[in-house]
Amino acid sequence: MKEVRALSLCSPFLLIPGSNFAYLEGSTKKKDSAVWKAVYPYDRARYSPLMGALSRGIPAFYAVAPCIVSGLKEPNIIYSAALINSASGEKMTPQVSVVEKNRKKDVEIAFLEIPLNNLSPGSYLFYLYAEDTVAKAYSYAQTTLIIE
Repeated sequence: MKEVRALSLCSPFLLIPGSNFAYLEGSTKKKDSAVWKAVYPYDRARYSPLMGALSRGIPAFYAVAPCIVSGLKEPNIIYSAALINSASGEKMTPQVSVVEKNRKKDVEIAFLEIPLNNLSPGSYLFYLYAEDTVAKAYSYAQTTLIIE
């Protein structure tokens, strides 16, 4: 039987600099259930979840991006992004910087910095791409980003 090789980028968790957020943690009795902090780790003293619109004065936002790498023995994942203005269709490709990467079993978790480059206020589609240069596997996730 052939081994299944897969790359699957999960939904990114968007963050902004600064810590001004109250955290509530749920709990479960299931021993094997995933814990939120393990799947989306970040320094709560330095970053807060992006809730609502992003202020235009912030130079960059951040993303915690879990990527499932099942069957990929030595993956070399590179990340890229695109921001598409919902009104005009204009596409921007900001330079994604990998701040940190960790691997837990079949999941690589990347902490990424995405500069805003003085984007105009408006609604954008944010695409995050992951590509394994070894296996030539590719995946993406998409969400809406509003800049005010």
